[in-house]
Amino acid sequence: MKGKRVSVSTIGSLEHYFLASVVAYVGMDPRKDLHWVESKSFDGMRDDFVQRKVDAFFAFPPYAQELREQKRRLDT
Repeated sequence: MKGKRVSVSTIGSLEHYFLASVVAYVGMDPRKDLHWVESKSFDGMRDDFVQRKVDAFFAFPPYAQELREQKRRLDT
């Protein structure tokens, strides 16, 4: 994930702190090693991910499964 763009609702939000703590746990510096991108809505984060403007975002079920199914349909 080093050098990747990660979308969160806002810097300082719960998902930002959670993801930053996971990144720090595995030995990376979340302030230097990731590029945080703010998006005010989940739909914005999802759309940025689908359009490859960001490399990752935090999603709970069923959204992650829906994105995976959407990718399968596009690949076939």
